[in-house]
Amino acid sequence: MSEGIANDLRREIEESGWSVNALASESGVQQAALSRFMNGKAGLSLESIERLAEVLGLRLSRRRGRRVKPINRRPDLGHRS
Repeated sequence: MSEGIANDLRREIEESGWSVNALASESGVQQAALSRFMNGKAGLSLESIERLAEVLGLRLSRRRGRRVKPINRRPDLGHRS
């Protein structure tokens, strides 16, 4: 995972209001792996990134600038804790 995508995804997760536990549960990503990622100690697989992006209402982009961008967020999925 590129450092830029990792940083963008971390920022989106922090701004989303989701707790690590709730986001891990909803996305199917292991809580320990998500916690290590959020602390900058490990990366995530593409599958995990895609699962998190789906729950957060994000899409991945290869364009310069922000590489993780909000899409039409579903109100039933946003800002959980």
